[in-house]
Amino acid sequence: MKKRNIAAMVTSMVVAVFVIASLMVWPIGMVYADGPALLSPSNGALGCPVHPVSFSWSPYKETTKYRFVLARDAAMTQVIAEADVSATAYEYEGTLDTGTNYFWHVMAVEPPSDWSATFSFQTEGTPPPPPPPPPPDPCAWVPSEGPGLEWSPNGKQIAFVKMDDNRHRQIYVLDVRNGKIRQLTDYDADSLSPTWSPASDRIAFLSLRGGTCQIYEIKLSSGKISKLTNIK
Repeated sequence: MKKRNIAAMVTSMVVAVFVIASLMVWPIGMVYADGPALLSPSNGALGCPVHPVSFSWSPYKETTKYRFVLARDAAMTQVIAEADVSATAYEYEGTLDTGTNYFWHVMAVEPPSDWSATFSFQTEGTPPPPPPPPPPDPCAWVPSEGPGLEWSPNGKQIAFVKMDDNRHRQIYVLDVRNGKIRQLTDYDADSLSPTWSPASDRIAFLSLRGGTCQIYEIKLSSGKISKLTNIK
């Protein structure tokens, strides 16, 4: 009688072992107690692009399908994207907001697993605005190149424009009788287009003095400069 009881117990134990072993084989339906390891974007990554956004994770056991979720909150309730993929990567084709935190995680579907750790990342900030265009040249309508020499009506002097050491164009006069050169303007701005008066005693010219292009006149006898226009 005792031998029969012992034999029955051994048989029960063997059956139990086979049942437990069969439950551990994936096709029967085991759920792994951990999830895939996330790679990129890394947890806490900053300055991530807003479009496109690429995600990747390590292969997980015998998995043939993964579920990817992207959300606005750590609780993963404000879902932006959810997809089942066979690869260990996913590319979000939408455009994320700039300077914003996002959260993502992955789980294996076949065979199933728990969710991975939830990673967060922050998108790049708003790009700086383009620099403002340079202000228009008030004298843009003045030819930058001209004959360069302006003979006085009496034929005794030549007015010309020459760049000074500060790279501003100034007006000079050459006395052809003795070869002496006299500088007429000395502004921190360009002076252009000298034009003689009929009597050869004055020169009208354009200047950016004061930030706007105006017409000035200089008397050669005294060097006095007068502003002739007030163009806004």
